[in-house]
Amino acid sequence: MNAFSAIPSRRTPFMWCSIVATCLFAAGTASSAMPQILLQPADQQVHAGDSAVFQIVAEDVDTLKWFVNDTLRATHPGAIQKFALSSVQLAQDKSKVHCLLVAADGSVRVSDKATLNVLRPSRQLLTFSGELSDRFGNLVGKGGGRTIDMVVEIFRKIEGGTPEYVEVFSVEEGRGVPVLDGRFLARLGTGRATTGSLDAVVQQQNTLYVQFSIGKLDSRETLLPRSPLTAVPYAISGASGQIQGAGTPSALGIEAPIGTRYLDTSTSKIWLRSFKSWVLVP
Repeated sequence: MNAFSAIPSRRTPFMWCSIVATCLFAAGTASSAMPQILLQPADQQVHAGDSAVFQIVAEDVDTLKWFVNDTLRATHPGAIQKFALSSVQLAQDKSKVHCLLVAADGSVRVSDKATLNVLRPSRQLLTFSGELSDRFGNLVGKGGGRTIDMVVEIFRKIEGGTPEYVEVFSVEEGRGVPVLDGRFLARLGTGRATTGSLDAVVQQQNTLYVQFSIGKLDSRETLLPRSPLTAVPYAISGASGQIQGAGTPSALGIEAPIGTRYLDTSTSKIWLRSFKSWVLVP
């Protein structure tokens, strides 16, 4: 009896080790079946009315669930790894899009969140250009160019008053204004509006004035005086906002609000009115 009872006592450790090894192997199999993300969804920038397409590249996926601002919007089989938002609206600007990947065994993995940046339709953009120099008269961005923070405000008064519209162009947000050899080009409708509606502003019938500031919204240097906006902004909401003539605008002595485009019919060249002068559009 003693010899017989000694046999299972020697086998017991072996059987226990066998069970543990099997469990570890099974756990390793489940882990390897988790979806693997090879390419995360990327930020998208589109104009209002266009479609935005987000894509992920992944393996070991049975189902993909796409979320916009944490709300489920679409469910696709694993072979379809793109998600489209059609006819996006300005209200969807800065929406967050991510994907939940589900494997055949139910294991899941969550992607990074991508940002949807929605710009105004190009026909609704109001363009301003100007020249910037520092206090010593040196052109900003001379030689290599740079990108700056800028705040653009539109007022009803040439001095004082509360702005009807404020738009912020922030380098941190990827919406800074590029400056090269002192020249900059800012397109209202591509920045972040903090006050008012651009559509409502350009349709007003009273005289408006634009004011530029360099720097962040809470720490900036204002460029004075304000410049008047007359008929051109209203034309941009419908017509092209362009005037023309035979000869350069400077030679003809043409005066126009900032942002006015001028076509020289004798050379087919286009000029843009900046703060101080007419600038040839390259």
